[in-house]
Amino acid sequence: MISCRIKNRKILFGFSKFLIFILLLYSSNLNAYAKEPMMLNENDSYDLTSTCALIVSQNSALMKNMTDTSLKTIWSTKGNSSIEISSKKELGSLYIEWETLPSSWAVSIYNNIANLNSTSNIDSNSSSINNNINNNTDNSINNSANNSTSNDVNKNSNNNDNSLWSEEKVYGQSGFVNEYVKLPPNNGNIRISIKSDSGSASIARLRIFSKGNPPPGIQNWDEPLKKADMLLISTHADDEFLYFGGIIPTYAGDRGKKVQIAYLINHELLRDRELLSGLWICGVRNYPVFSKLKDIYAPNYAAALKVYSSDVVLDYQTGLIRRFKPNVVVGHDLNGEYGHGAHILNARNLTQSIILANKHGAYPASEEKYGLWEIKKCYLHLYATNQIIMDWTKPLENFSGKTAWEMAILGYGQHFSQHKFKFRVRIEGPYDCRKFGLYYTTVGLDINKDDLFENVANSINSTSISDSGSMQSATSQINGSGNSSSIYSSNFSEINSDVKSSSLKPNENNKTSAIVFASAGFSLAIILGIFLISKRRKH
Repeated sequence: MISCRIKNRKILFGFSKFLIFILLLYSSNLNAYAKEPMMLNENDSYDLTSTCALIVSQNSALMKNMTDTSLKTIWSTKGNSSIEISSKKELGSLYIEWETLPSSWAVSIYNNIANLNSTSNIDSNSSSINNNINNNTDNSINNSANNSTSNDVNKNSNNNDNSLWSEEKVYGQSGFVNEYVKLPPNNGNIRISIKSDSGSASIARLRIFSKGNPPPGIQNWDEPLKKADMLLISTHADDEFLYFGGIIPTYAGDRGKKVQIAYLINHELLRDRELLSGLWICGVRNYPVFSKLKDIYAPNYAAALKVYSSDVVLDYQTGLIRRFKPNVVVGHDLNGEYGHGAHILNARNLTQSIILANKHGAYPASEEKYGLWEIKKCYLHLYATNQIIMDWTKPLENFSGKTAWEMAILGYGQHFSQHKFKFRVRIEGPYDCRKFGLYYTTVGLDINKDDLFENVANSINSTSISDSGSMQSATSQINGSGNSSSIYSSNFSEINSDVKSSSLKPNENNKTSAIVFASAGFSLAIILGIFLISKRRKH
């Protein structure tokens, strides 16, 4: 009986080793295949980052930090620096998530292909730099991080002669934290030149894509608007959804209005990343603007006046109105929502700024730069007079039938750092995000009370964002979130986890086959184990 047990164990152990060997073999084949990702269709771009070789002029030991999946690890540089990128394929675009913004940065193309117009020409004109990269694989992204900081561009690149590179195209002057740029025709060899007047610059993540449309989750921001339909002035990052609810997804995302978002408080980088993700998901494509005021807690209005200059706030708000020339302005509750001093200061000063913006001599700097402007309507959250209750429960076409309320919840969901405070986007109770009062109007009172643009005849005829394809990317990120009940039960898991799931996946059929194969193998192992146990009992 003992010998039978030993024999059964040997059989089970041997079969398990066989299954593990087959699974590892299959997995290695799958990984080898994944090195050449497939496009889902001819217009999609895919991620080339892991297949590119990078050479940096400084801190090569930290280079891996800007190509991993974490935004907490960074590659930093002092003064002016450069990154050379080489690939066997033509590079289509770059996406840089900055940790510390440079003064500017530029891209130049290896001169042999600066004037090429098609990838066929590129394929037939392999240049010396490609040969250099192929012969010096020690400089690849996977290996260079293990080298010392002496492994820099001056010692490893054979292309230091600036005559070999095209004229630089300059970026980064808009101050975008997340910046996406399309590249001119190239043979897979480019150089990023970083200029930092302040002394340092750093990158949290760099991603390199093939030619094609930006994949989901990539934020291709436009400049702030020159002329807005609506100006929404939020105090903090996350207030734009907590208290203004479905305004952003309804008007910016679904109706295609030109909505400019402005913040009274200038947060740290983490909060900026969160608010950008929330705005992007809900349809905003023009970069928000910020004052220079830092986030200092003020429990009431008196405290706010001690830490913030009322005149500075008036100057900022007046300048916003003159700059963006909105028809409709939306602001906070006069009582500060739950009494927050900065909210009160923002709301009370706004009631003055909408008048000052059209007053000659008030804050002359912005008057000289932008001229005077008279708005048509101003709504304040929870204002009791001329009140309108918006319906945020109607399905929105551009968000695959999700409601404005659901989208506002998803937008707030991107503010991960704030979830500990247990705030919610509510359509009931004292902070009901549907309720707004018409504080100021030059076009008459609302009659239908179902549209913040009621009686505004000459708002900009805007093209819906979905026409450009940008909204489709945002919508594709939220499809599959389930019905409204599933939204509340979740912990607001990342809607735009572009590293984990995107159209950049190599081959979903192969991935599925691997899962099925693994499941079948483990099932067989369990069945065999049960069989052997039953036989052992018989012995």
